[in-house]
Amino acid sequence: MDDAKAHSAPFVAVIYFHGMGSQRRYEEGSRLLDSIDRNLQDKSSCESDARLKDIGPRHEAGRTPDDPDVTYLGATYVKAGQPDREIRIYEAYWAPIMADTSSAGAVALWIVRQVRRPFASFFSNWMEFRRLRRSMLAELLDREGGPKTVNEDDYEALCQAYADFGDGRTVAPKGGQSFACFTTFLEDRLCNSTDEQRRVLALARKWRRHFLRREVGNLLFLLTILLAILTSLAACIWGAMMVVDWIGQFVASNLPQAQDNAGGAVDGASTAGMAVTGGNAANFRVRLSEYLNALDFWSIATPAVGILMALGVRKFLTDYMGDVEAWSTYQETDTKYLKRKKVIALGSKVVAHVLGHDRCERAVVVSHSLGTSVALDTLLAMVNTNRVTNPTDPISGPVDLSRIRHFVTAGCPVDKINYFFETYRSGSRNYTRVVEGLRGDIGTEPFSRAGTAHVNWVNFWDRGDIISGPIQSAVAARTLKRRVDNVHVAGMKFPNPGGSHTGYFRDKTIVSTLCGMIFDDAYDSTDEDLRKDEGVRYSNWIYLFAATLPWLAALYIVLSFFGLADGFGKPILVVFTVSVGLLVAINLVLLVKWLLGRYDGRRNPI
Repeated sequence: MDDAKAHSAPFVAVIYFHGMGSQRRYEEGSRLLDSIDRNLQDKSSCESDARLKDIGPRHEAGRTPDDPDVTYLGATYVKAGQPDREIRIYEAYWAPIMADTSSAGAVALWIVRQVRRPFASFFSNWMEFRRLRRSMLAELLDREGGPKTVNEDDYEALCQAYADFGDGRTVAPKGGQSFACFTTFLEDRLCNSTDEQRRVLALARKWRRHFLRREVGNLLFLLTILLAILTSLAACIWGAMMVVDWIGQFVASNLPQAQDNAGGAVDGASTAGMAVTGGNAANFRVRLSEYLNALDFWSIATPAVGILMALGVRKFLTDYMGDVEAWSTYQETDTKYLKRKKVIALGSKVVAHVLGHDRCERAVVVSHSLGTSVALDTLLAMVNTNRVTNPTDPISGPVDLSRIRHFVTAGCPVDKINYFFETYRSGSRNYTRVVEGLRGDIGTEPFSRAGTAHVNWVNFWDRGDIISGPIQSAVAARTLKRRVDNVHVAGMKFPNPGGSHTGYFRDKTIVSTLCGMIFDDAYDSTDEDLRKDEGVRYSNWIYLFAATLPWLAALYIVLSFFGLADGFGKPILVVFTVSVGLLVAINLVLLVKWLLGRYDGRRNPI
């Protein structure tokens, strides 16, 4: 393509929102471009006759004199029989805004407070937490086998009835919000069709049972996380106490003269250092060696594990969960909310810059991890801004959001964020309706336009990734037929939460799908073939096995506290030790294979 044509031909834009953590500018976008390039070079790919050329950074001026210049990753797509096309990858880099948001202690306390969340659902009326309840109905439809094996009309009738039941003008102001009132409402609504009434009422009761079972499961999961945090803290404290005990025992048994002179174990340790410098180094080393040889395995392993756990937990809480805590702050009186607003403003500016280019033919929004929630809220905020001056068709402008054709999420925690932080209670029914209207769903802009599907939302999730999951909370208020295309993949051959969460864009199925969207405008809003399950089920059993470890550790601590560890605690300690040993052994084998370059661990690598 000559320079004149290159500066006049339309281009396809990819707008990338990175995930949580200390990401580096351009790195995640470069990795995505690497994966696309490798996929095109793969001879088994349907795009085997295509390639990318002229890959590198490009620069362009901002849309206004006050806007900074923009750097993007550019490439030219070359395929036999087709004109060359320009591809651009823009990055919404929001990591610096969230840097150093919270301390590890503050984040840990924030996590502990979430244990209360399921109780709010248990004791709520049926009209509260409506988005959450609708998501459970959509989940039940998927679990029952989808429209091909169940009567989807019954689900539609129930969904529409629930939307009408939630209308403040439909039920009595007081005492009319319970599940019993909802079933009475259904009986009156379907009184002309006895058979349909019976089916829909049975489905409503099944929906309620499913909702309660899920809340019990959520409570157990949160308690397990809480126990894991507490046992990790206990291991750290125990490890520190054993280190102090080592020093005290060593000084008391091997250096009595130092203890006599200093009057304490800690000062004795200092005197030991003086003895070494005073010419007793050889004798000191012999005594220290004898003392260390006398220690058992647990005396050495416990402090080591405690220190490693402390370092790992602290990094996880500050670098990763700190971003989640700050981003999920919806209380406008909280100072962290300002960071959230800045992130949305940055994302909006990047999207507006890309879509404002007169040569931008269309755009694909790609996001990962917490960036999926950032991307979603950015688009919703831009729709609301457009609606101020264009209430009839907010997609069309002032920022032309109609150019966005695909919205891709991977490792998405949107449902979890909705569960913990976007569920709200109020004595005002209108407040709920206002918040629901502002929040939007897949049946509203930008995903729908004039009641018709517009943007196809494709969500890739992995059962081995505890952060991800199928997206159900975005289901439309009055229909279940318009939903997110949830694609379940299995990225790893063995459960590896970290590898599963970071490896989405190294999976051939995912990258091939992205290539189809970017280069061929495939998988649009009319395509339902993407809603499929290519995952495996072993992860459930492995994670259930791992989830028992905090409970075993907590039970052993309780028995030890009451002096029963020598009796009942022995079998528990044996099971716990064997379980931990098994997990450690498996991971060591995988680590050695990985270090030798013989094991990638991925099921479907590019």
